[in-house]
Amino acid sequence: MSGFYDINAGVPQGSVFGLVLYTLFTVDLPQSPGVTVATFADDTAILASHTNPVKASEILQKSLLETQMWMERWRITASPAKSLHITFTLRTGDCPPVKFGNNVLPHTRCVGYLDMHLDRKLTWKKHN
Repeated sequence: MSGFYDINAGVPQGSVFGLVLYTLFTVDLPQSPGVTVATFADDTAILASHTNPVKASEILQKSLLETQMWMERWRITASPAKSLHITFTLRTGDCPPVKFGNNVLPHTRCVGYLDMHLDRKLTWKKHN
């Protein structure tokens, strides 16, 4: 017979109700103006949109700081090794770098999200 244990923070991984608990646990993730927060299961994407790439990075950086404070309040740790930064644009150049905590998020030209490969120009070439 299983015993009962106190859970002080987070959601137990591998549990039958883990995905439901994670969804309920993260329902109050910060939502900043100009930012879309997309969650599915335990994957979270934070998207900032602006015509000016510098402004987009500033908006994203502000949202990342709010998310970091939310995570500290709820005693959740992020996986920096799984975190990436991508600029979706047809223009040349990238947005300025952003940080999560003390880590600069690595910039990439293609990112995987929910088994989709999204390249910076949204061409879907990785799926061919």
